[in-house]
Amino acid sequence: MINESANLASSVWQVVLGGSVFIAAVPATVLAVRHHRSYDDTGSDHLFWDLFIGAVVAVPALVIATVASPWLGLVLAASGAAAGWWAFRTYPRLAEAVAQRRRRREAAPALRSAEARHDQAVARWQRYELDPGLTIDFPAMSDPRKPETAELIKALRSASAVKADADPDAYIPAVDRLEAALLRAETAAGAMPRNEA
Repeated sequence: MINESANLASSVWQVVLGGSVFIAAVPATVLAVRHHRSYDDTGSDHLFWDLFIGAVVAVPALVIATVASPWLGLVLAASGAAAGWWAFRTYPRLAEAVAQRRRRREAAPALRSAEARHDQAVARWQRYELDPGLTIDFPAMSDPRKPETAELIKALRSASAVKADADPDAYIPAVDRLEAALLRAETAAGAMPRNEA
C-alpha cells in the first residue's frame, strides 16, 4: 500500500512537472520562432534551432505525461496548442512593447536634457511674470494680446501637455518650439534673453 502511494505521488509529480514544462516550452518556442522570423533575414538556421530546442524540451515532457495518463496527454496537447496559438497571436503586441521600452531607454538621456531645457525656459519666462521690475520693464512678456506672447503661451501649454507622455518624438520638438517662442517673445518685447542665475 505504501509502495503504491509512493508510485502514485511520483506519477503525479511527473505529470505536473512534465505538463508545466510542456505548457511553457510550446509558447516559448513559438515566440522564439516569430522573433527570429521578424528580425533575421539570414535564412532558416535560427528557425531550425528554435524548433529543434523546442521539440527536445516539449516532446519528452508530453511523452512523460501521456505515459502516466493518455487522457492527460491529450488534454496537455490541446493546452499546449492553445498556449502556442496565444503566443502566436500575442507576439506582435509583445514585440512592440519590448521595442517601445528599448526606444524609451535609449531616449532617456535626450528626454532628461529636454526636461532640463523645459524647466529653464519656464523659469526664464516666470521671471517676467513674478519679478516686479521685469514686469514693469517688459510688459509685453505678460500681454497675451501680443502675437509673440500668445505663441509663447501656446508653446508653454503644448510642452507641458506632452511632457507627461515621455514620448521623445513629441516632447523634444515641443521644447524646441517653446525655446524658439520664448526667444521671439523676448526679442519682440525688447528684453535680452536671460540665463538662469
